[in-house]
Amino acid sequence: MSEQSELPKLRLLLVADQTELIDWFMDDVGALPNGEEEGGHSFMLSNHLLHIQTLSAPPENAKALAPTIDLMVGLMRFVDVISLQNMSQILNALPSDWRIPAGFFIYRNEGETDFKMSCPYCGQKLWVRDADQDKRGRCPNCKKGFTLPAQEEHLNQSLRLRESILVRRIEKGTPTSISGPLKALIRMQAGGVRLKEASGRIFGESGETMNVNLETGPID
Repeated sequence: MSEQSELPKLRLLLVADQTELIDWFMDDVGALPNGEEEGGHSFMLSNHLLHIQTLSAPPENAKALAPTIDLMVGLMRFVDVISLQNMSQILNALPSDWRIPAGFFIYRNEGETDFKMSCPYCGQKLWVRDADQDKRGRCPNCKKGFTLPAQEEHLNQSLRLRESILVRRIEKGTPTSISGPLKALIRMQAGGVRLKEASGRIFGESGETMNVNLETGPID
């Protein structure tokens, strides 16, 4: 404990639309409970002691939260409309003038090669394969066609994140997939970067997730 007390301390805010993702992160980084006086959890990385604060709903008092945070990481699993709406609501409640390093980590299970998103026209949830990025697909619900994005690209555009915000895919149960992006945020911490501007419209509607249809001919 005395060795930990001598390490540089950083306060990390974990933002997630599902509390399960926070549990995954805690397990993957080996976070341990702090003492009763401090509360919360912490872990060591790159000669720093990171104290974790979590948020899975818009904060009641964002102004009180702002001065206590050094880094922010958003955790997501899918980029369907409901997940994006939930994350957008949380982000919009945070101070818009924050100048802290921020990243978004997209969780995948080992070996996963597809992800869930929503049709940009009708909101139907769709499964999209990584291998089909940049191909043209057609929603099986509304029958309209669109270019299939990468998961990171879709998250970035939907939340209107600034270029300085780190967006990375990570793997559940693989701590090394997390440590690299986190170390990058720590290196950025001294200068700081600004969080996104206010989010624009994100499509609403949901339902059973369907496989997107690939088209080989012209698409209207």
